[in-house]
Amino acid sequence: MQNELIVKVPPPHTITQSTLPCYKETGRLGLFQLKRMWHKVQLQKKGCADKKIIEDEWSLDVMIMDTLGLGLTPTIESIFASDSFSNLKVG
Repeated sequence: MQNELIVKVPPPHTITQSTLPCYKETGRLGLFQLKRMWHKVQLQKKGCADKKIIEDEWSLDVMIMDTLGLGLTPTIESIFASDSFSNLKVG
């Protein structure tokens, strides 16, 4: 029997909330929660987002978009289409 090296890598879905920026980080647009929303979408696109965080923060995300007068569908489409937070355009 050969010696085997067994490495346990956590599954992608176990990435924690600590990998997300704080809701207070604004980026160049100066909008709270937007950077965090963008990062959540990037994790979703890779299939490793924490679904509980997505569900728990959905109403906050919608409230932010509504308060800013941003349409829900265009904003989400823009976030999904953007591969770089610095190139994200909303509004």
